[in-house]
Amino acid sequence: MKILAFLISDKAIIDSNKKLTIEGIFNTITADKFPAKHPELTITVITERESEKELGYRIYLEKDGQEITSIKDTVLAGQRHYLIGKFSDIIFKGSGTYTVGAEIDGEKITSNLYLKLTE
Repeated sequence: MKILAFLISDKAIIDSNKKLTIEGIFNTITADKFPAKHPELTITVITERESEKELGYRIYLEKDGQEITSIKDTVLAGQRHYLIGKFSDIIFKGSGTYTVGAEIDGEKITSNLYLKLTE
C-alpha cells in the first residue's frame, strides 16, 4: 500500500465527481486554557492499493498511548482510497503532542502524524 497523503485539516469534502477538496491544513492548535474543546477537525489519508473488496478503516487520535477518539468506516473496492475521519467537539485535556494514526483492515498503515497543542 502506498500512502499519498496524511493530513489534518478543518474540512475535507468529496463531491459527486469524486473530487477531493481539503481546506485549512494545520498541525498546531492554540488554546487559551485547558481542557479545550476544538469544534471540528478532519483527518484524511489517501492511499493507493488494488482491492477487490470493501475495506474497513479506523482513524484515531491519542495522547501518551491513550485513545482520545476514533472513527471507523469503510471504503469501496478500487485502487485509490480516501480515508476521512471527521471529528467534532474534541476535548483536549492538556497541552503537548497528540498522535494521529490510521489502520486499514486492522493493520497500521501510517507512521504517526503529530498534532501539537499549545497555550
